[in-house]
Amino acid sequence: MPDQTPASGAETVIYRFDDCVLDTERRELRRADALRAVEPQVFDLLEYLMRHRERVVGRDELLKAIWRGHEVSDAVLSTRINAARAAIGDSGRDQNVIRTFLRKGFRFVRPVRERKADVDEQISTTPSRPRLALAIAGAPAIAVLPFAHLGTGPSTACVAHGLAEEIGVTVSKLGWLSVVYRHASLPSNRSQMEVQQLASALGVQYVLEGGVREAAGRVRIIVRLVDGVSGRHIWAERYERDLTDVFAVQDEIAAQVVKTIADQLYAAECVAAKLIPTDSLSLWQYLVRALSLMNTRRRADLATAEHLLKKAIAIDPSCAPALSLLSFAATLRVHLGWQLRSAGPPIGLEGARRALALNSDEPWGHMALGYANLFRLGRPQAALESLARAIALDPDLSMAHYLPPAVLDRYISECTTPVSGLAPTGLLLK
Repeated sequence: MPDQTPASGAETVIYRFDDCVLDTERRELRRADALRAVEPQVFDLLEYLMRHRERVVGRDELLKAIWRGHEVSDAVLSTRINAARAAIGDSGRDQNVIRTFLRKGFRFVRPVRERKADVDEQISTTPSRPRLALAIAGAPAIAVLPFAHLGTGPSTACVAHGLAEEIGVTVSKLGWLSVVYRHASLPSNRSQMEVQQLASALGVQYVLEGGVREAAGRVRIIVRLVDGVSGRHIWAERYERDLTDVFAVQDEIAAQVVKTIADQLYAAECVAAKLIPTDSLSLWQYLVRALSLMNTRRRADLATAEHLLKKAIAIDPSCAPALSLLSFAATLRVHLGWQLRSAGPPIGLEGARRALALNSDEPWGHMALGYANLFRLGRPQAALESLARAIALDPDLSMAHYLPPAVLDRYISECTTPVSGLAPTGLLLK
């Protein structure tokens, strides 16, 4: 009889394989000595497969162990398996770590060293928590390719290599975008068709590439964002800097590039989602289309967004971002004056609380809870705490920033209706 004890009840163990370490006591995954953000179910799935790596684990066993026997769709299970693979550098195409056995189940196939957790073996942690990566079916992925260095000087090669690495790391902090980088063995010069083939092989929708040229103590950097499906250039830019501090140049350019491509990619995803029939949307595309509608602040669009979010939740009832956004939409009705605060139960709280019950580190859940506490229940202090928590988890979550402490303090002092002129603005994903 296979052991079907939930992963969370297992003995505290540290697992090591390849360049990854899984600490079951701290519930942390490190890859290449970098802390990786994974959803609780994905972590439990990884732990369970590693603990039972000597055999194939069937679908029903996983449902009992990870979902406590609750029935979930094959799409949800597939999403969590793909997220687990992505977190440890595997993919559905390669299956070098987690292998699928058709109609039988899954098996963790890499050699693993394990040890009971003790003081000497604890994994060191950094003071700050990384952004939460959203494991949502259909979410985009980008490959950051090695930058070409057009010159023989060591500074050029250093900037080219370091810049690609820095951009890759910075992109990974966006949270909603998966990133593949460190392709040191790939050729630097590629034709448009080769970029498309590479994108297909890596399983990504977008490719970022570039080149570095040095002359007379200055460096010129070209960066291009390419649609990996069509080969179309979405965006390109040229930067020129004095090469007095290589690291400063890398940091500055990486920050500018990532800020720009985040806007470009989100816009591209919105356009793509609008072109797809509603019944054919992926979970991610439901969220993107709903977000774009919510950002118009029009009553009819908000109703459509709520309909789309309910469809997303029907696909995956455990999708914490969808539950959070539906909660946010309910409170938005009150904020914009389309529904009385006293009308009916505080529905804006329900989705946020469900989302946080599924994942206590869901930034959108804390944002929605703070929003509901302020505009639905009139609890500004509780709202401030929730919004601060959302910002700590995701510093770029603009909707958690739009009510700064000064505004909340004014609201607390007045203890009346929300301050005028504070209609939400900005993209939720930025």
